[in-house]
Amino acid sequence: MRTPVYKLQLGTSIATVVVDCGRKGVRLITMEVINVDQYVGEYVDLSKFYMLRVNAEKVIDSALFGGRTRFLNHSCDPNCALEKWNVRGLERCGVFAIREVRPGEKLTID
Repeated sequence: MRTPVYKLQLGTSIATVVVDCGRKGVRLITMEVINVDQYVGEYVDLSKFYMLRVNAEKVIDSALFGGRTRFLNHSCDPNCALEKWNVRGLERCGVFAIREVRPGEKLTID
């Protein structure tokens, strides 16, 4: 069994699509079932605007060049959660499903 650290290193193959919902903004939709605890992707650091505070010293900023996970929406009842992992001395944030997510659902975090 692989640990989540390996999942962060190897990536994901979950089929998702980014949908522009006009005034409601952009969202990330899954095209397949995502099981509880399944790795969804990494919240990647590369540019400006989509920011995520990891700790008091680090903010991940993924606006222009980050992965699709930068389009995760906020929800008070999310279907995904972020987990911090130390991979070879670097802090990385993985996105994992906290409940089953059905095809067509938007991916959300709190």
